[in-house]
Amino acid sequence: MSDSPTPDSRDSSHRDSTPSGYRAGTVLDARYRLTQSLGQTPVVESYFGTHLELGRSVCIDVLADLSLVRAFHRAARRMASVRHPNVALVHDFGEEEGRPYLVLEDVGTNTLEDQLRVHGPFGLDAFASVGRQLLCALTYLHAKRVLHRALATHTVFVAESWSGDEHLKLARFSYGAAPEISSGQISKAAHRALLASVANSPPERLLGEAVDHRGDLYSAGCLLYELLSGVRPFPGDDFGSVARAVVEAKPRSLLDFDRPISPALDRAVRTALEKNPDDRYASAAEMWEVIGEATASLRATVVPFRR
Repeated sequence: MSDSPTPDSRDSSHRDSTPSGYRAGTVLDARYRLTQSLGQTPVVESYFGTHLELGRSVCIDVLADLSLVRAFHRAARRMASVRHPNVALVHDFGEEEGRPYLVLEDVGTNTLEDQLRVHGPFGLDAFASVGRQLLCALTYLHAKRVLHRALATHTVFVAESWSGDEHLKLARFSYGAAPEISSGQISKAAHRALLASVANSPPERLLGEAVDHRGDLYSAGCLLYELLSGVRPFPGDDFGSVARAVVEAKPRSLLDFDRPISPALDRAVRTALEKNPDDRYASAAEMWEVIGEATASLRATVVPFRR
């Protein structure tokens, strides 16, 4: 994941408020000043902010759908116990004008989506690094009974550690709500993010069925498929056709792409994309064991290259 893009995405051109959200400069609960909108989902409005007393930069998720207050509270309590290097750390919880908000560490703006846009599909070394960190984080979260429910390249951030090494940070959790397809006017960025959420949602979620930790494994499989191929398993610009493909279609084989991918790695990734949760991996640990072994075997037989 080297040579990461470093767009200055905190300049004034990015500081517009969301259509129904707070404006930059708003102070929440006399403690946090919002400095920049990060966008809105059907569930939350996300912002960069500053703790007024400490001067610390943070990310703040404000609940947008007040029908989910109880689910949001439950998710916040569970996330407060999370201490993992690849998961955004929860700092605080509060309420403003009846709307609860969750304060998390500032994970920056550089996502896997940015990496793909700038560099294209990932090489095997970078893919292995992402796969290991992502699935280790999910192993930890699932042991804590925390589900992400919104894994996609735009919700996984590439941060820099104190040693200068790049590592992943999982953020932008769904807090228990399924992606809601709006018939109203939304921004291009919101449309792109919502489309990615639909494309990476497990079939059982789109069908309104119960979703457990294997739904996260499905979404992780979609993300890893995209890193290897450069496209989503079910690409498209129309919500309906993408949703139908997720529920009914089989993803294109990774062997069809002009990439150094073995049959074993193709099978390992696409196992996570099975329609029936019982046909997927039983755990994130098992998923990494299989994908990691397939990747290591392939890395030993090909000439190293950069994406």
